[in-house]
Amino acid sequence: MQKLKNTFTNFVIVIFSLILIFSICESILRLKNFIIPNYDIEMWKYAKALKVKSNNKKIGHVHIKNKTAKLQNINIKINNLGQRGQDIDINNINTFDKGF
Repeated sequence: MQKLKNTFTNFVIVIFSLILIFSICESILRLKNFIIPNYDIEMWKYAKALKVKSNNKKIGHVHIKNKTAKLQNINIKINNLGQRGQDIDINNINTFDKGF
């Protein structure tokens, strides 16, 4: 009976130690990623916050119009046309230089 009790106690100690170690590692990684943004994680956040899958099979995604997100400590804004940048008045679109 004593051997069973010792085995159970050792098992509980190992499980508790693993949970504690994983919690500490997770906390350290979250703090590190808060201080030093990870490019891959930020791109994943960009995809989740500012993009949606397109119905057009030739286009993988489109941006969500009039949406903003703070990524890598920078505010990213999608305008009224679904492009990054400032809003553009469609009535004045012909006044822009076409560049060709």
